Amino acid sequence: MSAILSKVKANVWETVTDRIQLTYDELDEKLALKHVNDHGAGASVLFVGTTRNEFQGKSVQRLEYTAYSSLARKLMQKLIKDGREKYTKSKDTGHEIQQQSVSNEIKRVYLAHRLGDVRAGEASILVCVSSAHRKAAFELCEEILEEVKRQVPIWKKEIYDGTHAGLAEWKANSQSHWKKEG
Repeated sequence: MSAILSKVKANVWETVTDRIQLTYDELDEKLALKHVNDHGAGASVLFVGTTRNEFQGKSVQRLEYTAYSSLARKLMQKLIKDGREKYTKSKDTGHEIQQQSVSNEIKRVYLAHRLGDVRAGEASILVCVSSAHRKAAFELCEEILEEVKRQVPIWKKEIYDGTHAGLAEWKANSQSHWKKEG
């Protein structure tokens, strides 16, 4: 992401090629695919993470997400920037080192995460990547997903059928190094 991200509206940041969103609204898979559409892309990969209706034998009513939004955005930006750099190689011309795009260069990235209540069956995260070739799109899509789970300060409460929401505990992803008390 060579261009500086600008805040377009609450919790949406984008450049010409990339879009990051933290939203209380339902996620839109068609919008994600439309955003990553690029005539130079031979592949677009979309991951949709949805709320399951059951977890460890308990019936899930909904998840409730919260985030440290300003830090989450910065870390999400960094994940995309780092991913783009991974798919760029250096070329030594003898006099200087130039960045040269590799054949499977990443074209566009869309990353969105829900906040607030997410009911069973609804999407909580979208990661969409387009690239010249499918391998890079698949790999970066999965890498971004795993790193969001590991690095980005987003927490959830699991609200089960028959359980009062006030009794539910906030949880970080099991791979996350973030902890939320209360």
